[in-house]
Amino acid sequence: MDNYRIKKTSKGDFLVIPMRGGMVTIRERPLIPFGEKSLVQNMRCWHPGFETRKGYDNLVTVATNASSDSIKNLFQLSKGKRSEQALFVQYGNDDLYKQDTTMTIPTQFTGDFGEVIHTGSSGSIPASFGVVNDYMLYANGVDQHQIYAGVDQEIEAFIIVKDSAAHDHFPAGGVDGTFTLIDRDTSTTVAIDIGDYTNDFDAIYIMTKVPMNILNWTIDTANDAAATTMKVDYWTGTAWSTLTVTDGTASGGKPLAQTGTMTMSTLASSRTTEQSRYMFGQCGFWYKVYTADNGSIANCEVSQLTYGTYVSGSTSTVPLHNVWNSVETDMVQAFHYVDADGIYYNYAGDAVDIGGMTSSDFLYFASPYPLEAVYIDFGSTTNTTGADPTIKYWDGDSWATLTQLVDGTNEFLETGWLAWQRPTDEEKTQFNNTKYRAYWYQISVDATVDASTVISLLGMPYFNINDFGRVGYACGAWKNRGLYTFDKFPRDIYVSESGEHMKLNGSDFAILQPGDGRENATKAIANFYNEIMVFQEELGTKGGCVTIFEGYSPSTFGKIVLSTKLGTLNAKSVDVVDGSKSTLTSTQVNAQTMVFFLSHYGVFMSDGKVITGISDDIQNYFDERFSECIRNGYENEMWLSYDSTENMIKIGIVSGNSATTCNKFFCYDLTDGVWYEDVYADSMSCFRDVSSDTGQLHSIQISGGSTSGFLYQMNAGTNDNGTAIESKVIWEFSQGPFFINLIELSTRVKVQGDLKTYTWSLEENDVESDTSTQGGAGSMAAKNASETMARNRHLLKAGETPWISFTITDDTLDESLYIYDMGIIAEVSEQLG
Repeated sequence: MDNYRIKKTSKGDFLVIPMRGGMVTIRERPLIPFGEKSLVQNMRCWHPGFETRKGYDNLVTVATNASSDSIKNLFQLSKGKRSEQALFVQYGNDDLYKQDTTMTIPTQFTGDFGEVIHTGSSGSIPASFGVVNDYMLYANGVDQHQIYAGVDQEIEAFIIVKDSAAHDHFPAGGVDGTFTLIDRDTSTTVAIDIGDYTNDFDAIYIMTKVPMNILNWTIDTANDAAATTMKVDYWTGTAWSTLTVTDGTASGGKPLAQTGTMTMSTLASSRTTEQSRYMFGQCGFWYKVYTADNGSIANCEVSQLTYGTYVSGSTSTVPLHNVWNSVETDMVQAFHYVDADGIYYNYAGDAVDIGGMTSSDFLYFASPYPLEAVYIDFGSTTNTTGADPTIKYWDGDSWATLTQLVDGTNEFLETGWLAWQRPTDEEKTQFNNTKYRAYWYQISVDATVDASTVISLLGMPYFNINDFGRVGYACGAWKNRGLYTFDKFPRDIYVSESGEHMKLNGSDFAILQPGDGRENATKAIANFYNEIMVFQEELGTKGGCVTIFEGYSPSTFGKIVLSTKLGTLNAKSVDVVDGSKSTLTSTQVNAQTMVFFLSHYGVFMSDGKVITGISDDIQNYFDERFSECIRNGYENEMWLSYDSTENMIKIGIVSGNSATTCNKFFCYDLTDGVWYEDVYADSMSCFRDVSSDTGQLHSIQISGGSTSGFLYQMNAGTNDNGTAIESKVIWEFSQGPFFINLIELSTRVKVQGDLKTYTWSLEENDVESDTSTQGGAGSMAAKNASETMARNRHLLKAGETPWISFTITDDTLDESLYIYDMGIIAEVSEQLG
């Protein structure tokens, strides 16, 4: 009996048992140390002191898609640059819902929760999320990665071009108003005085990082030109295509006459032909904005312009693209075939002698990537003879002519771009006995160029995101970069250019390969200090891997493999806790950032150096020798999350051989490092901290129902959505084979009000011997009006026995039990019995 302080009395040994510490389920109950607990159910510790946990309420009045696995995951986006916040729910019908109605949690949402913003394919997994520059990344395991820009995102470029003729494929000049429109200083404005495009050749070019659906204009001075309408064109890869605009800036038939939003007729997500393009030195999604024929904008001042992908009632995420990083690529090699000599003259791409090239000769050059334009630089040499070029590509069988050629070289008379429509059947080849495969192009001319002409070649590549894969498995963010895994190589993490989550190319792009070489899929990516911790799927007896990646740029990225056995179950089974108390690094209790994760082998935490198991006391739920072990094949149902209000790690597991949704829920108290069990009226499939726009509380906890279709606000009220909370603690008293005589037991509880009671019971060798509702009516009531504590004495009917269990239970609706401590008087026989 050395677990607690013992004092001798005339009746026996007297012990004070503080209400602290968790339960042990892995051991047989008679083997639990004297005075420890086999169950702490629906209780929370105040260190010391046990109190019934808070309950939960419906967050919505109507269930949405109530079906098996009806809510898979939750995420909240809170933008930093703009005032925009939204809660996202991934339902079991594979759709992603969004709610941003001022986010007045804990006020209930009436009707269905939000609206669908992405219609997912069937069979989705718990989604992973990330945020880069206020763009939300989303991966559900069945569709291409999705990007959500929201309703209020900064534009990337705003350039007004006035010309004397139709604008070139690569317009030059113009007035750049970008920084004025994104600086948040409403006292600075951009003046817009333009005519139409057809007659006056005036237009505004706007670039965004992702395809957009709305433009939000803040008008400082209203347009006062005659009535007209605005048009918005997007780039299809071959031409500008016009969108119908619903113009919220119009007043009196005049556009840009008031602050408002222009909404595009066709959703960005459904414009499958839209492509990024290069203009004004940068590549992105460009839009041409102009007036209808014979229209104009005059004396207009604009102070802010933002964009978004969201339109109420419509899908508003857009699939991931791989946008060129705007850095021209070098050619691998070039050949000048001189027909008169019958020879291929070999050159590097930065100095190709085409002097005297005739209509019978050919220039061949190789690119590591498919191209949509080539930059031909004549340097210090000149060609004075107009030579109209034709350019072809290799389609796998023959040389095919590229169409819609735009000749920025003015027939080889000056430096410039040759651009064309992207082909769909381009193939790599080994040309002219080269030892490598590349994309080869052939240029011919219709006249002979000057004899001294030497050119250099630079490429404008384009990329198809589907080359990486058509399905996004996991995503995240790190060092202002997007992180993506795909179905082709589900282990590998593709790291975007810094600040450019849609640019997966160039020297600032990287591919990370976690683990020990096995191809186990990456299941979760957690941001940890300034690094990331990557968890791979646990397969077979070898399990998975846990890897940390460090570094500042692709050239310095490196990895440390922390485990070649452990991994995790899904994207919602990992969480990071700042200020977690740990004794991993010294004998002192330290507060530090820790990663917690759920595995087939238990619950673990890591400080980035070592991994420590924390589920020893409940390890029977992860040990295949026990019938209650977690169920194989239901990994996507289980979850782990941090509750910041209670400073606890919470887990939900599918226990046993028949459950299909989470049926066991445990809490790990980070202060004491012990476990409690929660029993809910509803099965919970996920849990998240979110913030509220209004009200007293900054942080609110919500859960999703596994089969109900409801969202719940946790840590609220004194019942579980109208069902009583059964709080229970079971203490075990045994001293090896010696007999115990439990003579008297007293408890101190917090006053809860008149008629508040709790029940206790006594078991000898697992057989009930005594039970009572303590003191009848009012056992948690004050004896005197001013008292805040009640003391209850239990004269027990237990005889001498080697094992005694004592249980306190309270299962009354809207009643909370708060136990301060307990004292016992017991005797241990000097005989073995």
